[in-house]
Amino acid sequence: MTGEREDIRIAGSRREAVLLLHGLTGVPNELHVLGGAIAADGYPVHIPLLPGRGTVPRDMDRLSWEDWMAAAVAAYDALAAGHDAVIVGGLSAGGTMALELALRRPARALLPYAAAITVPTRFAYLAPYGRPRIRRW
Repeated sequence: MTGEREDIRIAGSRREAVLLLHGLTGVPNELHVLGGAIAADGYPVHIPLLPGRGTVPRDMDRLSWEDWMAAAVAAYDALAAGHDAVIVGGLSAGGTMALELALRRPARALLPYAAAITVPTRFAYLAPYGRPRIRRW
Protein backbone atom coordinates (compact mmCIF):
# COMPACT_ATOMS: atom_id res chain seq x y z
CA MET A 1 0.00 0.00 0.00
CA THR A 2 1.28 3.46 -0.85
CA GLY A 3 2.65 5.38 2.11
CA GLU A 4 3.50 2.37 4.25
CA ARG A 5 7.23 2.48 3.55
CA GLU A 6 7.68 5.59 1.44
CA ASP A 7 6.79 9.26 1.25
CA ILE A 8 3.53 10.41 -0.28
CA ARG A 9 3.77 13.30 -2.73
CA ILE A 10 0.71 14.77 -4.40
CA ALA A 11 1.18 17.41 -7.11
CA GLY A 12 -0.72 20.66 -7.06
CA SER A 13 -0.88 23.96 -8.91
CA ARG A 14 -0.78 26.45 -6.02
CA ARG A 15 2.37 28.32 -5.07
CA GLU A 16 1.93 27.34 -1.40
CA ALA A 17 2.75 23.74 -0.44
CA VAL A 18 1.59 21.62 2.49
CA LEU A 19 3.87 19.45 4.64
CA LEU A 20 2.08 16.85 6.78
CA LEU A 21 3.88 14.84 9.47
CA HIS A 22 2.59 11.47 10.70
CA GLY A 23 2.48 10.31 14.32
CA LEU A 24 5.14 8.66 16.45
CA THR A 25 4.44 5.07 15.42
CA GLY A 26 2.61 5.96 12.22
CA VAL A 27 3.42 6.08 8.53
CA PRO A 28 2.49 8.59 5.80
CA ASN A 29 -0.56 6.53 4.83
CA GLU A 30 -2.35 7.63 8.00
CA LEU A 31 -2.58 11.12 6.48
CA HIS A 32 -3.38 10.17 2.87
CA VAL A 33 -7.09 11.06 3.12
CA LEU A 34 -6.34 14.49 4.60
CA GLY A 35 -3.53 15.02 2.08
CA GLY A 36 -5.83 14.07 -0.77
CA ALA A 37 -8.51 16.50 0.39
CA ILE A 38 -5.96 19.31 0.63
CA ALA A 39 -4.52 18.41 -2.78
CA ALA A 40 -8.03 18.48 -4.28
CA ASP A 41 -7.97 22.21 -3.54
CA GLY A 42 -4.80 22.57 -5.61
CA TYR A 43 -2.12 22.43 -2.94
CA PRO A 44 0.99 20.30 -3.50
CA VAL A 45 1.29 17.94 -0.51
CA HIS A 46 4.28 16.08 0.89
CA ILE A 47 3.91 13.48 3.66
CA PRO A 48 7.42 12.18 4.42
CA LEU A 49 8.22 8.84 6.03
CA LEU A 50 10.10 9.82 9.18
CA PRO A 51 13.29 7.93 10.16
CA GLY A 52 12.77 4.54 11.79
CA ARG A 53 9.16 4.19 10.63
CA GLY A 54 7.65 1.74 8.18
CA THR A 55 9.93 -1.09 9.28
CA VAL A 56 10.04 -2.69 12.74
CA PRO A 57 9.75 -0.92 16.13
CA ARG A 58 13.37 -1.61 17.12
CA ASP A 59 14.50 0.62 14.23
CA MET A 60 13.32 3.58 16.31
CA ASP A 61 15.50 2.63 19.31
CA ARG A 62 18.60 4.40 18.04
CA LEU A 63 16.70 7.55 17.05
CA SER A 64 15.67 10.64 19.00
CA TRP A 65 13.31 13.59 18.71
CA GLU A 66 16.07 15.60 17.01
CA ASP A 67 16.50 12.91 14.32
CA TRP A 68 12.81 13.21 13.48
CA MET A 69 12.92 17.01 13.63
CA ALA A 70 15.95 17.05 11.33
CA ALA A 71 13.95 15.02 8.79
CA ALA A 72 10.99 17.39 9.17
CA VAL A 73 13.22 20.44 8.68
CA ALA A 74 14.81 18.86 5.58
CA ALA A 75 11.35 18.10 4.13
CA TYR A 76 10.25 21.68 4.87
CA ASP A 77 13.39 23.14 3.28
CA ALA A 78 12.89 21.06 0.12
CA LEU A 79 9.29 22.29 -0.21
CA ALA A 80 10.23 25.90 0.59
CA ALA A 81 12.88 25.88 -2.16
CA GLY A 82 10.21 25.40 -4.82
CA HIS A 83 7.21 27.22 -3.35
CA ASP A 84 6.30 30.68 -2.09
CA ALA A 85 5.26 29.39 1.34
CA VAL A 86 4.77 26.18 3.30
CA ILE A 87 1.81 25.21 5.44
CA VAL A 88 2.78 22.71 8.14
CA GLY A 89 0.56 20.15 9.85
CA GLY A 90 0.63 16.79 11.50
CA LEU A 91 -1.19 14.15 13.50
CA SER A 92 -0.45 13.44 17.17
CA ALA A 93 3.36 13.57 17.60
CA GLY A 94 3.46 14.89 14.03
CA GLY A 95 1.24 17.76 15.14
CA THR A 96 3.64 18.52 17.98
CA MET A 97 6.51 18.36 15.48
CA ALA A 98 4.61 20.81 13.24
CA LEU A 99 4.42 23.28 16.14
CA GLU A 100 8.14 22.88 16.80
CA LEU A 101 8.91 23.24 13.10
CA ALA A 102 7.01 26.53 13.03
CA LEU A 103 9.42 27.80 15.70
CA ARG A 104 12.37 26.89 13.45
CA ARG A 105 10.99 27.88 10.04
CA PRO A 106 8.29 30.30 8.85
CA ALA A 107 4.95 28.56 8.32
CA ARG A 108 2.12 30.18 6.35
CA ALA A 109 -0.36 28.29 8.55
CA LEU A 110 -0.41 25.45 11.08
CA LEU A 111 -2.62 22.35 10.95
CA PRO A 112 -1.92 20.41 14.18
CA TYR A 113 -4.29 17.49 14.81
CA ALA A 114 -4.27 15.99 18.34
CA ALA A 115 -0.89 17.57 19.12
CA ALA A 116 0.42 17.19 22.67
CA ILE A 117 0.97 20.70 23.94
CA THR A 118 1.22 19.95 27.64
CA VAL A 119 1.38 16.81 29.71
CA PRO A 120 -0.70 17.30 32.87
CA THR A 121 1.62 15.60 35.34
CA ARG A 122 4.49 16.92 37.36
CA PHE A 123 6.45 13.74 36.52
CA ALA A 124 6.46 14.29 32.73
CA TYR A 125 10.09 15.41 32.86
CA LEU A 126 11.03 11.83 33.83
CA ALA A 127 9.70 10.32 30.56
CA PRO A 128 13.05 10.41 28.69
CA TYR A 129 14.63 8.36 31.50
CA GLY A 130 12.00 5.62 31.27
CA ARG A 131 12.29 5.02 27.51
CA PRO A 132 15.61 3.10 27.65
CA ARG A 133 14.05 0.69 30.12
CA ILE A 134 11.24 -0.32 27.74
CA ARG A 135 12.39 -3.39 25.80
CA ARG A 136 9.28 -4.51 23.91
CA TRP A 137 6.29 -2.76 22.37
